[in-house]
Amino acid sequence: MEHKRRLLIIEDNQLPYQSLKLEFEGSGWYVNHAIDESSTWRAIDLAAQTQNLIEAVVLDLGLPPSVDDPLITGLPLAVKLRARFPRMPLLAYTSLSPQAIDYNTLIAGLLPLRASFVYMRRMGGGVSLADLLELAWQGYVFLSPVPADHLPQAVAARPDPLNDRHWETLHLLSQGLSQKQVAQALPGVGVDGVKARVVKIKELLVDAHEIEMTEMEDILGWYRQNYVRYRRFPETC
Repeated sequence: MEHKRRLLIIEDNQLPYQSLKLEFEGSGWYVNHAIDESSTWRAIDLAAQTQNLIEAVVLDLGLPPSVDDPLITGLPLAVKLRARFPRMPLLAYTSLSPQAIDYNTLIAGLLPLRASFVYMRRMGGGVSLADLLELAWQGYVFLSPVPADHLPQAVAARPDPLNDRHWETLHLLSQGLSQKQVAQALPGVGVDGVKARVVKIKELLVDAHEIEMTEMEDILGWYRQNYVRYRRFPETC
């Protein structure tokens, strides 16, 4: 049976919560609910106790007690969530007008968290938060005061061009190991095998239009910029 993912929606207003709940359930998610920071941790802990781990979070940044300033309540909660869950997809949103909040400071705060952000008032063109969460689930990060209906084109999903062995090899090379040292770290893979992997990686990335230059530093630079995008975190490689 296919695993059904579990989502926590943090939204203090019942009407938008019910709408989002229907939307995400229609996209195949189990939905848990929280309305503020304290209920967020209760929901997460209860889910863990029942072995129903939360796998993604959708966060309304305008939460009590400062619903008119995401910098006071919403952003600090996002920081705490990321500290506890370094790899969990996190999609933040607000419906507050741009004049009501400091967008520059908000975006600057969200960027290092690898949290995606969308301005709900500009949603259109058939785009839903469920659509955008799927992109966040794939490892994409988008920060959007730009119209949300442009996001699917701006961050169109691409299939992972590499397989597990390729990512494993890049991870080791990114640690400064030579190809001989990589071969020693990989049981049953000789130096020629590592060289063949590197050649194949270059071919695949060029064919996928991911890189133009094929020097090793270009390959490793691509790895460092894209392992989050493809959810290939070092400990899973």
